[in-house]
Amino acid sequence: MTTIMRAAGERPPLVHLPVPGTSLIFRTTRAGHSDLLVIGPRTRASYHVGKDLPFCLRLRLRPGATRPLLGVPVSEVVDRVVRLGDLWGASRDGHDPLHDTRPGTHQGVRRSRPGSQ
Repeated sequence: MTTIMRAAGERPPLVHLPVPGTSLIFRTTRAGHSDLLVIGPRTRASYHVGKDLPFCLRLRLRPGATRPLLGVPVSEVVDRVVRLGDLWGASRDGHDPLHDTRPGTHQGVRRSRPGSQ
């Protein structure tokens, strides 16, 4: 048996085991900031101090779903945590479609299936 001693109020470390799939994370901080992150497949375990987040939602994507959903090969996110906006990038004129709040600028996502029009 192993005993780990921690100071009062210290958070236990978070252990992230290797995972073959990609995850999308939406989180908010106590200060009211929010992030939309992409966490790529992990090839090795990592250990981090936990954060005090009032809200965190994780969506796990099946292996093979990264390119069709995010438009980038999985090799670009392996062992990385990337903001979704940074992954997709802003257009050359500096316009970032993820943060555009003007009316009428958000369009629905169109998906096509093989053989459909």
